[in-house]
Amino acid sequence: MISSFKIKGFKQFQEIEISNLSRITLLGGKNSSGKTSILEGLFLFYHRGDARVLFQQLEFRGITAVGLSKDSIWLPIFNKFNLKQNIEVEISDGKSQEKMVIKHNKNYVHKAIISSIPITDLQNQTKNVQQTHTSNSLDFKYFVGDNKIGETHLILDRGNISMEMDSLIPSAFSQQKVTIIPSSGNKNINDIAVKFGEIDIRGETNLIVDIIKIIEPRLKSLSTIAQGNQSNIYGDIGLGKKIPVQYMGEGAAKLLSIIVLIAANKDGVILIDEIENGFHHSVLNKILKAIYKTACTFNCQIIATTHSYELLENLASIINNKNKNDFCYVRLDWKKDKSIPKTYTGDMLKTAIAKDWEVR
Repeated sequence: MISSFKIKGFKQFQEIEISNLSRITLLGGKNSSGKTSILEGLFLFYHRGDARVLFQQLEFRGITAVGLSKDSIWLPIFNKFNLKQNIEVEISDGKSQEKMVIKHNKNYVHKAIISSIPITDLQNQTKNVQQTHTSNSLDFKYFVGDNKIGETHLILDRGNISMEMDSLIPSAFSQQKVTIIPSSGNKNINDIAVKFGEIDIRGETNLIVDIIKIIEPRLKSLSTIAQGNQSNIYGDIGLGKKIPVQYMGEGAAKLLSIIVLIAANKDGVILIDEIENGFHHSVLNKILKAIYKTACTFNCQIIATTHSYELLENLASIINNKNKNDFCYVRLDWKKDKSIPKTYTGDMLKTAIAKDWEVR
C-alpha cells in the first residue's frame, strides 16, 4: 500500500506531500483544489511504460477527441503549462521509495529503421540501415532510492505516439496494481465483465451479488454474457429475463465496478473519483461498510475523492477503536499558490464529525 507521496510540477501543484495514508483514504477540498489531479498523478506513476497513459487521463475527464500535438497532450500536465519545469512523483510504501522524473525533450534523437539490406557474409545476416532524426519526447527517468533503474521516452513524431525503453529494469519496480474509476463511474464495462468472469471461475461471485443487493434487493444472480467481441454483466431481478446491470441504475453499475475491481486486484490500489456519485444517502453506510470489508478481504487500498459531508458522516460512524488506523481523511486547502493538506486520522475525523465541524 502507498504510505506517502510527493508530487512536484504536476498540473496545479508546484509541490504537495501527503504522509500517513491508510487503507481507506479520502481526499476532500473545494472545487479545483487538486483532488482528481492527485489520483491522476498516482495513476501516471504506476502506468509507466504505457504509451496510452496521457490519453487515459483525458478520457477520465470526459475528453475523447484531442489533437496529436504537445500542446494538446503534454502541456496540460505541467504546472502553469511550463514545459521547462520537470514533473516529479515520489512514492513510498513504508519499505522502499520510488521516484519518477518527467522532462520535456524537444530534440530527442529517435532512430527509425528505413530499410533492411542483405549483407553477404558467412552467416548471411541482415543489417538494418538506420536514419536518426529528432522528435518531441517526454523523457521519464526512474529511481529506486538513489539508484537510477532506467528511462522511457514517450515520443510524438509525425502524428504518432510511441514509447521507447532505455535500459529499463522492470523487476526493480514495485509491482503494485493500480486502477482508477472516474467520477462518471463509466469504467469500460467489457473490462469489468472480463474481470467478473475471472472472479466467477474462483467461485467468489456470491460476495458481489450480496453487496449489489444493497442497491437492488431483487437481485438473484449475476452472469457474464458475451455478444460479439464485447461482454457485459447481466442480472436476474425476477423479471423472467436477465437485464444488463446498467438498467439497474448508475449506483448499481458503479458499485459493481468498485467491488469487482477490488476483488480482481488483490493487494492493489483502487483510485475512485467522487466516490459518492450515484449513491442515495440512505445506503451510504451499508456501501461504505461493504467497500471496507471487501478491501480488507483482498488487502486493497482505496484512495477516493469526495465532496459529500453525508459520506464523511457515514464513514465516521463505522470507525471504532479496532479499525481506526484503517481510515484517514485529507482536506486540500490553498494559500496563494501553495497547496496545504490537512490530514485527519480516523479518531480526528470521528471527533470532528461528532462536533459538527466543517471539514470539507
